[in-house]
Amino acid sequence: MSLNLVAVIDKAQAPKAGKPEAKASTPKTDLQPTIPFSPEDAILLIGEGDLSFSKALIDHHYCANVTATVLEPSLEELTAKYPHVNGNIEAIEAEGSKVVYGVDAKKMGPFVHRAGRESVGSMDRIIFNFPHVGGKSTDVNRQVRYNQELLVGFFKRALLSLAPGGTIIVTLFEGEPYTLWNIRDLARHSGLQVERSFRFQASAYPGYSHARTLGVVKNKHGDVGGGWKGEDRPARSYVFVRKDESPKPVTKKRKRTVFNFPHVGGKSTDVNRQVRYNQELLVGFFKRALLSLAPGGTIIVTLFEGEPYTLWNIRDLARHSGLQVERSFRFQASAYPGYSHARTLGVVKNKHGDVGGGWKGEDRPARSYVFVRKDESPKPVYIVPAAIFPLSTS
Repeated sequence: MSLNLVAVIDKAQAPKAGKPEAKASTPKTDLQPTIPFSPEDAILLIGEGDLSFSKALIDHHYCANVTATVLEPSLEELTAKYPHVNGNIEAIEAEGSKVVYGVDAKKMGPFVHRAGRESVGSMDRIIFNFPHVGGKSTDVNRQVRYNQELLVGFFKRALLSLAPGGTIIVTLFEGEPYTLWNIRDLARHSGLQVERSFRFQASAYPGYSHARTLGVVKNKHGDVGGGWKGEDRPARSYVFVRKDESPKPVTKKRKRTVFNFPHVGGKSTDVNRQVRYNQELLVGFFKRALLSLAPGGTIIVTLFEGEPYTLWNIRDLARHSGLQVERSFRFQASAYPGYSHARTLGVVKNKHGDVGGGWKGEDRPARSYVFVRKDESPKPVYIVPAAIFPLSTS
């Protein structure tokens, strides 16, 4: 629905021939931005310039598998072009993602993994923001032709790295000369089709600044700053998929992720082994849950009180996973009418094969722990008093 809405708004706001352009009642930047990737996707970024976009993906969208490439063959040349780039590189590599130097969009080698005897593309999303050959030529036809050759070469090489169901995303400024490139036709002749397009909003990537192909531009006095800013110029992202192939869906981020009474199961009497296995379960869960957690979202884990559960040290496990305890509270099964504790082992029968009686988890004291990302405030939870809306009418 949001994609159709964007298209309608764009058409409505376009000035009609022969009529003065009406003043827009709502700025376009107020539209909900479209994010064309998921935190768990393997993302390949081409021609990243000063790497500020890559850093935004990691810092603000919590992407964990980013490969950022730059045309410059070395760190020294990249730093000479973008003097502020070192901080972005450190932030990217600190989170386990990587920067690759000397990658030409028209000649890049494939990013693949082995699937039996075949090599299969390993990238779910391949993103090329504002491709341009550079140069200050005033010959528009020549610039158009060179940039078309850049895009055709890029599409050809990117397809080798694209995972099944993956998407290639290219962002261009709106208007001429970019419309003259005919990117939709170039993609179609390369074996791709447009799945959708949307308005690119730089504000969705805090800290991002448009890095020109020529590098940082200084005035005649040698000063940097002021003047033209690419991130303020209207731009559109085009999402391409292989012809006759459905794209991999972009997963929505979750505000709350709840895991009640995690346990690996088993009837082992070795307490140390059970503790270790359950700690591994929680660490793996925290790692995966973080990928789909929305900004300000919470992860809630409920455990029984007392040993052996206190031996799991859930607070420490969460802290080492990049989380902090926001609060904890007594879990009350009575707040969820009809709920019964389901054991990992399933329904337990006695020696006669009968079910029922004995131990009931919902009657045992338990505590819920609410975790948020470190240095992040949780979204508020609105509490409705039970006196107004009682939990049970019985």
